[in-house]
Amino acid sequence: MIDTSTTQFQVQQLRLKNVWKELEFISVIVMIIFVNGLLPQLLLQYVYANAELFETPQALQVIPVVSFVIGTLTFLYVGIGNLLRETQARRLEASMISPVTPTVMASSANTSQLQAAMKSLEARTQRTAVTRKPAKLVATRPGKSKKTVTRRKSK
Repeated sequence: MIDTSTTQFQVQQLRLKNVWKELEFISVIVMIIFVNGLLPQLLLQYVYANAELFETPQALQVIPVVSFVIGTLTFLYVGIGNLLRETQARRLEASMISPVTPTVMASSANTSQLQAAMKSLEARTQRTAVTRKPAKLVATRPGKSKKTVTRRKSK
């Protein structure tokens, strides 16, 4: 038998991990934007300040390419990971919703015990339904009535 609370917890954790990975991806993209915008200026101001530049330094050409590659790989990693986790969460939800099919057939002794238990339960419910008395209505004030419950005697 599948424990639904455990399955619900697993589904919740998978979806929470998806949100966490998306947040990490957004933080990586924000960091890439700052690196692309600020790092070339900082390099020119502090590293290449005293040098006479006749061509663009190699570092300034590599920074956008490296940040693009990092952003693309992060996007693919997060996208594929979230897709796999979401399919796993949906599969767990489907297994939780679908009727549980027993994998092992019950033996005839278990079946006869279950049938005997069902018959005794039916007999008890029929006895209590027959022996119950309806509640009496007692007038307490004009226009209003109070329902009193008759108590059964314990056996």
